[in-house]
Amino acid sequence: MKKKKIVKYLLVLIVVFIIIFLLFKFIGNNGEKYISDNEYLYDRAINYLKEKEYEEINPVHDEKGYHFFLSYDGLGITEDKEYKYAYMWILGEGYYLEEDKPKNSNGYSMFYKFTFKDDIVVKYDIPEDGSKYMESIKKMSIDKDMYKKIINYDSKLSNKELVSKYYAKITDSKNILKEDIISNNKLLFSISYKKIDCIPISLSVYDDGVYELFIHYETCRYGEVCDDILKYSKKDNGKYDYDVMKIINSSTIADNMTFTNEKLPEYEIYTGNGELVYMLVTDSKNESLNEFLKSIKVKLNVCATPDYVK
Repeated sequence: MKKKKIVKYLLVLIVVFIIIFLLFKFIGNNGEKYISDNEYLYDRAINYLKEKEYEEINPVHDEKGYHFFLSYDGLGITEDKEYKYAYMWILGEGYYLEEDKPKNSNGYSMFYKFTFKDDIVVKYDIPEDGSKYMESIKKMSIDKDMYKKIINYDSKLSNKELVSKYYAKITDSKNILKEDIISNNKLLFSISYKKIDCIPISLSVYDDGVYELFIHYETCRYGEVCDDILKYSKKDNGKYDYDVMKIINSSTIADNMTFTNEKLPEYEIYTGNGELVYMLVTDSKNESLNEFLKSIKVKLNVCATPDYVK
């Protein structure tokens, strides 16, 4: 009987020890605890940094083909009352084109702690420089395991593949895929004819087999003052059955080309999903464009009709 009591006593001690260990393991000294199923916060943190990068005034942003690339290791997500925290190691690098080859301009590789409220970034922390570096990491870390992971972190992060794919797409239209240009409302591209002495009609092509042909625009009569922004006011809708990506892939990327009134392209195409934005040009030799326009019975070298507004 005594042996059974001793065994039970030991089992209870073991269970208590495991519970205490887990509490210390998953709940930090500041009351935070690890949570799962919130990995989407990593991407929100990356988007926050991306927007912040482009909002800042930096001369390098004006360089040809500038783009900022971010990759990360997710180190854990925690919560404490109404706040959540994402711990990440992030590699951020800016590149631009020099002689049509990507060149690194700026960047960093460091530990970040993002604070979220209602899944929106409210602030982030990074380690301090110099002699305060180690102590600041200790303050940022939820526990000793996190602290050790950070001070011993050996980054294997690389943006090389992202850089290669991005610049392949902005320098050669043959590399552009549908997912690179489709917008939230399924718009693929808009195209208009430019060698015409008037406001041209405009054609918008969507991924769901629908197109919109804008044939009227708002303007004011001579001597009156109105908005200078071009606004189309009437459109016709139609359906198509054609691989319109062939039009994009057989056009020329013109983001860094210069045009004058005396030397305009025949057709201008605007496309992009926000992450990648393109202006492309093409002409009447584009067989794919000719086939598509013939299939929907549309001619783009036509003036739009003015609608005079008061």
